[in-house]
Amino acid sequence: MAEEKKKQFRKVVVNILVNGNVVGTEHYRIIVPPDSTTEKEIEWRLDYLKDDPEYSWKIESDELKKEV
Repeated sequence: MAEEKKKQFRKVVVNILVNGNVVGTEHYRIIVPPDSTTEKEIEWRLDYLKDDPEYSWKIESDELKKEV
């Protein structure tokens, strides 16, 4: 029997950047489905930043807490 992929409960810290400089940090606790990635799950949460070319983000830390 094939191993069933599980959702992952992850703790993620994201830096918000303006012109490459860190201006803020956001903390997330997210569930990542088997057909997604941490980056995709954070990307839609930070969708409001995509309209301003000065803003960007990067994941500072990504910790797997447990599989659910």
